[in-house]
Amino acid sequence: MTGRRIIPCGLLIAGLLSGPAAAAPDAIRAHYSADFATCTAHAHAVRPTQHCHALEIERQRATLDDLVKRRMTTLSPREAAGFTAAQADWERATDTKCTPPARRRGSLASQIAQACFLEETIVRIIALEARQ
Repeated sequence: MTGRRIIPCGLLIAGLLSGPAAAAPDAIRAHYSADFATCTAHAHAVRPTQHCHALEIERQRATLDDLVKRRMTTLSPREAAGFTAAQADWERATDTKCTPPARRRGSLASQIAQACFLEETIVRIIALEARQ
């Protein structure tokens, strides 16, 4: 592959279907792990691509969970309660936005849902990092 730039299909699909994101696509792409780039570069079918996305969602959720835990240690009890409520609101909103495509038939539907969960998680990470 010379001179070709690979954009993970999840980002492409999410960008087409989810409307404007809170973070620029380049900022989102910058948060992808090197393992994700390697995995998607070698995934030449639907199932391997879905596997790459599932692993990256796990990695990004671990990053988000770590950020949340670290943030909680710096907050007063009142602030922590507000932050916990905001995090729960984010979880509900993300589920509401990203789960419906997964209920449709076909492998593309699950890829759209995975792309949505991945992008929303990274956007949340970027938002929390900006507030540190």
